[in-house]
Amino acid sequence: MMIDDINDDDDDESQIIENPSKIKWYLIDTEKNPCIVWNFFITLLIIYNLVVFPYVVVFKEVYINSETEDGVISYEFETPTQKTLYKIELAIDIIQTIEIFLNFIKYSRAHKDFSSISSSYLQGYFVFDFIGTIPCLLFYNEQWPYYWLKVFRFIHIFRLTIPLKYFMHWALSKYSKKRQNDLSGFTSLILFVVYISHLMACIWLFLGKM
Repeated sequence: MMIDDINDDDDDESQIIENPSKIKWYLIDTEKNPCIVWNFFITLLIIYNLVVFPYVVVFKEVYINSETEDGVISYEFETPTQKTLYKIELAIDIIQTIEIFLNFIKYSRAHKDFSSISSSYLQGYFVFDFIGTIPCLLFYNEQWPYYWLKVFRFIHIFRLTIPLKYFMHWALSKYSKKRQNDLSGFTSLILFVVYISHLMACIWLFLGKM
């Protein structure tokens, strides 16, 4: 390598240092611990929805009571369990609404400005997140006839194994990376099989009730 080439490399590095890409103050770094913790919390809420949703669709009496008067069906949250589930669903939808807004300002290595972040989100999960959250929260008061809209959250089914992967990497920290990935992948597969079994059982019961 020539001395001129070395000098050119030094100049390039100095320009990168002198002109770093400036990140707007209101953008959130997805690699920082607060955002990682928040994303993990959102993952737990999504897992809750993935497990509870099919059960509620099949056994609506667990979630809400219905009465018919003059041909009009009215729905009420009457029992303590129903009221608790209603509050949980309401709280989750409020948190998910906050998450929708935050997704417009979470930056990563691939998207570091607001226009790029918002464009990526609008073309990706936004429609599913919006339909699965906003109507039930703002317009339908978590009523059962519109509860099916939460099925749009199934777009995030890949998050089902995230807590398990965190646990497996922690429990297998003394093993090699390849060993961790192999065991984590195997246990994730088992978890998916268990979840699909839960889903198919709910579908089978739903068809039986029909």
